[in-house]
Amino acid sequence: MMRSILKLSAVICCVFMIPGRGLAADTLKIHLTYKHKLDDAGRTQGFTTVNQKFYTPDQVLFREINYSEQNHQIESYIFYFYTGDKLSTEECYNQKDSLLFILKHEYDEAGKENQVLRFAPVNGSLEVTNRTVKSYDNAGHITRQKEYYGKKLGTSILYEYNNLGLVNRENHKFKSISKNPLKNKSKTFVYNPDNSVKQIIIRGKDAANNPLREAEDFTYNDKGLPASVKVTGTGQQAAMVKTYSYLDSGYLSLYQEVNGEGKINTILQYDYKKHYMDKGNQVSYFSRSK
Repeated sequence: MMRSILKLSAVICCVFMIPGRGLAADTLKIHLTYKHKLDDAGRTQGFTTVNQKFYTPDQVLFREINYSEQNHQIESYIFYFYTGDKLSTEECYNQKDSLLFILKHEYDEAGKENQVLRFAPVNGSLEVTNRTVKSYDNAGHITRQKEYYGKKLGTSILYEYNNLGLVNRENHKFKSISKNPLKNKSKTFVYNPDNSVKQIIIRGKDAANNPLREAEDFTYNDKGLPASVKVTGTGQQAAMVKTYSYLDSGYLSLYQEVNGEGKINTILQYDYKKHYMDKGNQVSYFSRSK
């Protein structure tokens, strides 16, 4: 754990500039995710940092660091850039500062995101390897999403809505190029009287035409935040339960997954800190390449 603390301190010093005398500091916010190491009985044996997200005083995400669960070193980091209030690019680098990929977000005249381009280094140049295209109806609801791998369509999703404008059904289709184990999948949404999701019913088929049948049942706490999701159906020997705990502020504090035998197989813990430092400067790849 001490290694993680020292590493975190080093990262913060590199990422931010401590202000000199007479200079105002930003109240930067850091959201930390810890993953617990569990023994065979599902008991925690300590935890390690797996993710950090950095926010401006206005709660705008501008940087993220991912850590390896094996060696606890930096695995990748992402810079977030904006045009006005719209996310423009997400630029991901590995621990050696080599570019892994860039997600470039584009918007229509109504301000709706209509395309996301994934750029990656290919044979020494930056090329579009994936493309996600979105369509909307006159009410601004997304109606279709397609993902292309190169020039080939890999995934398509159709959305249907009820008379309240809530998603009623999602229909997913997967081509082999997407490497999804399923051929198709549908999600049907059932709502509580307050319009919160009560249940999601999932049906589909895998590449060998074996059926998929699952259900996700939701409960909420007294603040209306998700408290649990019970998953039953194909591939589940018994109900798998996901639970969520929160701080008084409403921020997520703990996430757990318990299998059908009652064994905890995942624990994620969340922490929130403030640091009074200058944010420093981030320069987009596209700005540097001009």
